[in-house]
Amino acid sequence: MESSLKRQRIDDSSNVLGADKIKQNDSNTVSESSRSLVHINRIESSIFGTKPSDDFFRHISAFLYEHAIVDNLEIEGKLGIIYDKNLKSRVNFPVLTETILAKDVKGNYIFKTDMSEIQHKNFNKMLNSRFCETQNPKYFGSKIGYSHTKEIDTYYNDGGVRIRVTRDQVTGEILGAITKKQISHLDIYSPKTSLDFRISINQEIPVEVKEGLTSNYERRKDRISYSQDYYRIDLTKVISAKNKNTPSELKTSHELEVEIQNTTAFKENLNKAMQNQPNKFNEIVQAFIGNLKVLAKNSI
Repeated sequence: MESSLKRQRIDDSSNVLGADKIKQNDSNTVSESSRSLVHINRIESSIFGTKPSDDFFRHISAFLYEHAIVDNLEIEGKLGIIYDKNLKSRVNFPVLTETILAKDVKGNYIFKTDMSEIQHKNFNKMLNSRFCETQNPKYFGSKIGYSHTKEIDTYYNDGGVRIRVTRDQVTGEILGAITKKQISHLDIYSPKTSLDFRISINQEIPVEVKEGLTSNYERRKDRISYSQDYYRIDLTKVISAKNKNTPSELKTSHELEVEIQNTTAFKENLNKAMQNQPNKFNEIVQAFIGNLKVLAKNSI
């Protein structure tokens, strides 16, 4: 037993000496390498040659991968603030960068989608300018589409099911009727910008509207939309009222949301990712997050 332990020590020692010998033999090479550092053309992502994953992106990507598998899918990101109901102000967490909040975070917090009219006008000006840039014949990137709509959302209660009917404000034509089911969401606190954001996954299930239902809520939406590739940015002024005949109860809010409007393409790439086939799932998610982050960074 003792001789075997002694032999093991000798073997271990010889391994270390072997490494030292390699260092001595290759000392010229090491020196050459050190002297030529200024001539390096490509820097490795890490000592192991691999790029560490971005946890922020990876968590959002995994969130969408897990939950965005439903029919009648809606994926949207909204700008707003994470609001402390006790302090009656925006939260102030001890972090320095964008942070995804845990679902079980303790505190009396809500996400408020509203922003100031000044912030809203700033986004309108900025997005209009970007729209004009992409219409230039010398611009070769993806063009931005533009639309301006005025609609009324009226809400009804049908046996405990909340139904939203959307009509054209001018013609009164019914544009759609749905019931909306919330699947899941993530709240992201952004301490270096004036606005935070929330990513939501919902189902918008088409329904038929029965006659005789009484409305209990109404929202008038004046919306400007900017669309590019898979995404649409909606800038909306909302006037809402529980009783449309009582002007004193009217409330005006200003909202901005980014939506993945081509959910068919999104789900196709999600399915390919699940089957380990070539796909653009990460690319689509990355641009979606990018739109939210760049808008938040440009908020005033």
